[in-house]
Amino acid sequence: MKKLTLLLLLISTVCFGQQFELTTDGFKNDEKDYIVVEVPNKNALNLFNETKLFITENYKSAKEVMSVVEGEMITISGRELNKIRRNSFHVFDIDYSLTIKFKDGKVRFDAPTFKLTTFTHKHQVLHLNWDKGSLTGDNLGIYRKGKLKSKKAKADLELFFNTLIEAISKTYTKEVEDW
Repeated sequence: MKKLTLLLLLISTVCFGQQFELTTDGFKNDEKDYIVVEVPNKNALNLFNETKLFITENYKSAKEVMSVVEGEMITISGRELNKIRRNSFHVFDIDYSLTIKFKDGKVRFDAPTFKLTTFTHKHQVLHLNWDKGSLTGDNLGIYRKGKLKSKKAKADLELFFNTLIEAISKTYTKEVEDW
């Protein structure tokens, strides 16, 4: 599984170029909290509509996960079950938000936000940073006192969001078939 994850990240980097990395301060891309994808020769409205179409095609209920400012911005608020591993025993559900903004020739993906929970044997929350102790194990952290404690969660989160952003970005260069 580690080899597959590494391979997917390498393919994403080669195809897409820009990646978010999960840090103690959230997702960053070269110290910025956003990624800009250049899409020459497309205006903001076309990019907005292509993104909206992607969401409609890839989410069960697009109206429930998408909020829009017509022609300018789309926010995806989604949920995936059993998506993020903390270790071999704990797998967390992810509630997330990804905001996408549009200008002529450019699409900006703001750093995503997320909340991780599981109810495997009790309610647990996996925080980005958790510096306190947790005697009951209800609260855990990906980072603790600035040190990475869950490599799997970090890798899964980066793969999840970078793959989503890459999939959306590919729609801007996809050839449209005349059906």
